[in-house]
Amino acid sequence: NIIQSDETDGQKQQKVLLLFDLNGVLTDHTPPRQEGRRHVRDHVVRPHIAELLRLLPHFQLGIFSSATGRTVDTALNAIHKKISEAAAKTGVGALQGFAGQGSHARGG
Repeated sequence: NIIQSDETDGQKQQKVLLLFDLNGVLTDHTPPRQEGRRHVRDHVVRPHIAELLRLLPHFQLGIFSSATGRTVDTALNAIHKKISEAAAKTGVGALQGFAGQGSHARGG
């Protein structure tokens, strides 16, 4: 369902779901580097990601990715950290409804 009913101040609101692609839109990868026998790439969060918080009163936000669960978890943790840092700097309250820190849904 791309429209979610949300109750605010006793009034029902319909919020459209905005989906963002994880890899390449919200995050990017650094070039691979060798660590022992493994190739490692870091997730870099795109600049101004915290600006997405301004959409929360108007839209339901979601993330889509075809990446592995491990890659999704790593990227979401990086995004959560970046948004939390920005919220702390600006005095914005706790992040509500953000599905970071290792929680993601998998299709069946």
